[in-house]
Formats: sequence, structure tokens, C-alpha cells
Amino acid sequence: MKKYRLELNYVRVILCVMIVVTHVLTEYTNAHSNNAAQLETLYWIRMLLIFGTPGFLMLTQLIFTLNLQGLPDNYLKRRLQYVFIPYIVMGAFYSYSEAIYLHKPFITQFVENVLRGQWYGYFILIILKFFILNVVIMKLWPKLLSSRTAVVIAILINIVYLYVYHHNTVVSDWIDNTYFFEANTVLLGWIGYYFVGSYLGRNYERLKAYFEDYGLFFIGITLLAFILFVMTEDHDFTDVTSNNEYIMLYCISAFFYIIHFSIKVQGMLLEAVTLISTYSFFIYLFHPIILQYVYAYTERFEGSTLLFMLFSVLLTFGACTGVGSLLRTFNIFKYVMGTQPYR
Repeated sequence: MKKYRLELNYVRVILCVMIVVTHVLTEYTNAHSNNAAQLETLYWIRMLLIFGTPGFLMLTQLIFTLNLQGLPDNYLKRRLQYVFIPYIVMGAFYSYSEAIYLHKPFITQFVENVLRGQWYGYFILIILKFFILNVVIMKLWPKLLSSRTAVVIAILINIVYLYVYHHNTVVSDWIDNTYFFEANTVLLGWIGYYFVGSYLGRNYERLKAYFEDYGLFFIGITLLAFILFVMTEDHDFTDVTSNNEYIMLYCISAFFYIIHFSIKVQGMLLEAVTLISTYSFFIYLFHPIILQYVYAYTERFEGSTLLFMLFSVLLTFGACTGVGSLLRTFNIFKYVMGTQPYR
């Protein structure tokens, strides 16, 4: 029987909110990129929230290993059906809308955005690689998923790879020019998160007590990790990305704290949390399509930061869950939203 952990729904929702808020701020930044002081301020805020995508990757792997009792025969088939196909469908719609907006051929936009991963949904390509890696490891060395040594080595490999990519032009040019996919989909750039999530899931019952009781510790290491990022990175205020060797420890620490926070607040706003968690995968894929139109309305509230963010996030989630609720009435749309809304 699958283990159900209510706090993980809260983790999923918090990460979902972080991703949407980050992208709202991206729209705002793009509209105000000529203001140097504002650009710097927005950079620090966005980097504080940047753990959304790495967190979702770790959560995906945590849930997989939490319920791991052998690999089902249809493991890859179901994930291709209900993860990859929705990615293609929503990506095609996004590419079509961009092709109309930018006056470019649809096929060009589809290849660049969906097949190569040059859009917000690129993380699905990384998750698909995680799925394949799960099959390989489960067949060859299952104990690797619960190994602390593997976690440390994977994080080191992750950091070294990203450092080499960002500081060695020979390597970066080779990857940029010969690797078909976008450079930020290279598995080595995320392998640390894969093993952190795997280890947490395999040891969750034992670790949960630590997450619950040591909130101040997790706040401390999260702040320390961000200070380390501030001090070590040569900051480019126009480049906000989680695919960065200097921000990795912060993203992992922030994820730990989000688990602690979720354990403490579970039960609060349960109906809203359940709704957003149910449609979270659809929100991830659908919100990039509507965000610029939401921003076109909410930018009038920019004079009041609180109102601007509140309306932007509320309208984005409202549109996504509203459309999702309508689509859910037709069984065929499980190939657009995944199976979670149908459970």
C-alpha cells in the first residue's frame, strides 16, 4: 500500500507557489530591466525563491523512493503516457501561442521550446531522465538510492560539472554546440538533487522526526547557505537560474526547511492546499501560457507591491485550477493534466 504523507502535499503547494511567484517576478523584471537598482533588488528576491524547481525535482524522487517496493512492469510506460504526453501537448499549445505572438513558424518554436527545452517546462525533460535513471539503478544497484555516500558524491559531481561548464569555454561551447537539448537539461547539472530526494524518501520515516524538531537548525543552514552564495558567486543581475553551482546548497537546505514548515502547518487551509496539490502538475505546464496575459492586467497594481503580487498569483492559480476542473470532467484530458486530478 502506498504511504500517504499530508505534509508532502504542503511541500508540493509551497514549491508550486514559489515557481509561479518567481515567474511573475520575471515578467516584472523584463518590463523594468532598464532600472539598474530595481534589477539588482529583483535579482536577490528571485534567487531567494529559486529553489522551486530543484525542490520539485527532489520531491518527485522522494515520493518515488518513499513508496518503493520494486519497480512496476509498466513504470516507464505510465510515465510516458501521463508525464511526457502532457508535456508534448501543453508544449505544443505554448509553442503555437508563441508562434502567433512572435510571428515565427510553429515548427521552429516547437523544436526550440519543447524538444530542446527552451521554456519553463524544461524540468519535465529532467524528470524523464530521472525516471530512466530509476529503472537503470533499480536493475543494477538499488541500494544506491539509500546511500549517504552516493548523496555526497553526487552533490560534488553536480557542483564540479556546473563549475566547469560555467568557467571553461571549451566545455561550454562543446555542450552548447553539440548537445541537442538546452544545456540546463544535462543530467549532471541536477544529479545531486536526484540522490538527495532518493535518500530522503528511503529514510523518510527516520528523518521526519529531525525535520519536525529542528526547525531552527534548518533555518540556520538555509541562511548560511544563502550567505555563502552571496559571497562566492560573481553575480550577474540579469541571470537568474537554479542551474548554478553556488546556489545548490541553498536549494537543498531550503527544501529541508520547507519540509519542516509543512509538517508544522499541515491541516491549515486544507481545502485550498488539496486543490492546488491536485492540479500542481497542470499548473506547472499551463501557467507559462497565461502568465503574460495575467501580467498585462495586474501590472496596473505595480504601485502597490502587495496588491500586485496577490492579484498576479491569485489570478494565475485561479485560471489554472478553474480550467483544470473543467478539463477533469473529460477522461481524455488525463493526457493533458496527468492522472493526479483523476484519483
